Amino acid sequence: MSLLDTLSLPHLVDIEKSTYVRDDMGGQTLTYTTVQTGVAAWVQTVFGMERQEFDQMQVKVSHKVYFNQNPDIGEDLNRIIWTDANSEKHVLEFRSEWDASVGLGKLHRVNCEEMSNRPTEDQ
Repeated sequence: MSLLDTLSLPHLVDIEKSTYVRDDMGGQTLTYTTVQTGVAAWVQTVFGMERQEFDQMQVKVSHKVYFNQNPDIGEDLNRIIWTDANSEKHVLEFRSEWDASVGLGKLHRVNCEEMSNRPTEDQ
């Protein structure tokens, strides 16, 4: 099965947008709003040599998420929520995105870092 030939990717994810909201003290608090739910995707964990390549570039990437349409994820749409087969929720933060179908525009890859594995003070 080629990912370019099918519309049925094996996972469903939600996409969240970050915004800053002014609090009672006049400061700003980061909040997230879900902008898309049940988006078909293929989530892959980065490991081995590929993980080492990202580490050498000093880029923190733990997962690659593939979409069969451009998810328009960027700095303001920056979190992907994925629940795996074991019902474990993963919060994946946007790092970079590009066309993964050699210019055909049929498969888009988003590189992410998993936030749910980081200490709370770093999230």
